[in-house]
Amino acid sequence: MAAIVDLDGLSFEYGDGRRALDHVSMGLAEGEHVAVVGPNGSGKSTLGRIVAGLETPLVEGRACVCGHDLSDSAARRRARRDVGILFQDPESQVVGATVEEDVAFGLENLG
Repeated sequence: MAAIVDLDGLSFEYGDGRRALDHVSMGLAEGEHVAVVGPNGSGKSTLGRIVAGLETPLVEGRACVCGHDLSDSAARRRARRDVGILFQDPESQVVGATVEEDVAFGLENLG
């Protein structure tokens, strides 16, 4: 079965030169469950943000979601639509007073 998430030698640096990921490789097949664990600052959230299409400039390597290379802006837009991510503080993600307003916000801002 083809990998839904395929990372090959992925490295990522923030604009200040701080390296968050260094040569990460992994594949995740449909229906497979994994846990990404590590101490604060180890790159877990950055990895999630890349897979969700929220981070763009890779230093090296390749990141694909559902066969689409995330170096392409259209693929990142698709990942933002198809990949769900829940950050550490879910309360900070609530933008509306009701569930309907929260769902509408996401749909209105799909672009």
